[in-house]
Amino acid sequence: TINNATYTKIGRSVQVNIYFTVNSNGTGSGKVKCTLPFTTNSDNASAGGGREIGYTGVGINTQAGGNAAYLTIAKYDGSYPPSGGYNFFTHTYIV
Repeated sequence: TINNATYTKIGRSVQVNIYFTVNSNGTGSGKVKCTLPFTTNSDNASAGGGREIGYTGVGINTQAGGNAAYLTIAKYDGSYPPSGGYNFFTHTYIV
């Protein structure tokens, strides 16, 4: 569930800030996809990060490839994002 999402675009640089919750992982595994407000530049991959800020405090990694309309979100070890708390990340990329 997305609790809050904002972005700021200045020139070709876009910064995305998202708070989200995972109520239950169920059978989920791997990474979660998040649609970006603008497609990334074809020559630039990007990475960002954040934390779960409710219970565990574990790190979150974000990645977007070149010419991508989405980014992927995963726990620091590449597994599914943590459930039960609020997850926050910031990701900056070039369009």
